[in-house]
Amino acid sequence: MLQSPMNEKLEEARYFRTEMDQNANNSILFKFLLSAFLTAARSVMLYVHAECSKEGGRRWYDKKMADHMLRFFRSLRNVNIHEGPVEPQLIIELTIIDQVSIEESSSIKMNDEYRYIVYDKLQTQQSDSMPTTLKQTFKYLFTNWSGPEDVQELCDKYIIALQRIVDEWHEAMQMGHFKKNSINDQRGDMSVTL
Repeated sequence: MLQSPMNEKLEEARYFRTEMDQNANNSILFKFLLSAFLTAARSVMLYVHAECSKEGGRRWYDKKMADHMLRFFRSLRNVNIHEGPVEPQLIIELTIIDQVSIEESSSIKMNDEYRYIVYDKLQTQQSDSMPTTLKQTFKYLFTNWSGPEDVQELCDKYIIALQRIVDEWHEAMQMGHFKKNSINDQRGDMSVTL
């Protein structure tokens, strides 16, 4: 993989995304990690934007940023930085696991003529030695996201989308698809919402 500022920020976002799973049971720490994830992931597109401005790829960038999920994450990051921390909804799922051991047996009797007679007498014995366990699953939701994904699933999709954009950008640059100071891309730096 080509190492660039875009790729480095993408790796940083991946790190925070992994830490979110590891710390899902601590809602305060989860929020801190989500904040760091939003900032690192958004930085990827800000770096792409800066490169597009230099290389005549503004229309390409604008087309990418038309994606609903990318706009959603841009908005989340902006709220998180300029208005206040993003507050995902926490859902705790509790599963009670009760284990019971049941033993079954049948009896076989052999008579004098070497014929077998099978008794279908079922003997059941329940063991109380297995403890009941409680499994907790912590799930977070963005209340303003219209899709079915939880926070972690949506962040995973965002990382995949960002990786695809970075890869496409590097490929387009290597193939010479963007030219510096393209006449069609000189609309002014403020035309793209950061």
